[in-house]
Amino acid sequence: MAVTNLEMLEQSIGLEPGKLQEMITSEEEHSLTLDNYVITTKDDLMTKEENIKREAKQAGLEIAIKKARNDLGLDFEGKKTLEPLLEAYAKKIEAEAKKDPNEKYDSLKSDFEKLQGMNAEWEQKYMNLENTYKQREQTRTINEKLLNAISDNTTIPKEDILAIAKARTDFKVGENGIEIIKDGQVLKNEQNLNPLTVDEYMKDFVKPYLKPVEGGAGGKDSRSGANETSFEMFEKRMEEKGINVGSSEYNAEMSKAISNGTLKL
Repeated sequence: MAVTNLEMLEQSIGLEPGKLQEMITSEEEHSLTLDNYVITTKDDLMTKEENIKREAKQAGLEIAIKKARNDLGLDFEGKKTLEPLLEAYAKKIEAEAKKDPNEKYDSLKSDFEKLQGMNAEWEQKYMNLENTYKQREQTRTINEKLLNAISDNTTIPKEDILAIAKARTDFKVGENGIEIIKDGQVLKNEQNLNPLTVDEYMKDFVKPYLKPVEGGAGGKDSRSGANETSFEMFEKRMEEKGINVGSSEYNAEMSKAISNGTLKL
């Protein structure tokens, strides 16, 4: 029985359309490497995410309880749940019930304001942690999609092309997949006006970085006559400065060069 989802498998492991079918039917031996992939089930991934959130929430709760204990001057054991905190606080209220009404009111008001501030601070920290996690996951998803859309026959490493693409264009994970944004506008396919897909965008974007077809035009790259604004000259300048390819400094220099016109891609 034939496999009906070969194209999806090819995209998942970064192969060109039809390449897997060609390998299957070929008499030659082929091998695939999955060293750069982590294979897991959707259920396991969702479970992992929930566990991370739960552990982060629990850790934040324990810190908040300890802070409340210190701020309110309470003494109790057990700092992983709210029950000991609430019990100790109730005892304090009961002990202070015999105080002068005005003094008691001021004290309780101060304690209540401290609890409010502690709760707001803890919620903000948890939200920041959750947003940071989401941003990292979105960045990882975008990088994987872009790298998978770059063919293997390029003149520079895929990671460099990825850095150039992200320096020139914004990528965002939207409701319908990855959105490609330039000058504040979502790029669209001119034929059907659908949002441009990663594969459609990268197909044209990588053309200047593809290796020349052997035997064509004397077998030379059309960019071999590099000028001061060429990528070759930019790499040479980075090498002279001792800036490593793929580093944050390298990417910043590239973005700056593109902006001021000293690098034209």
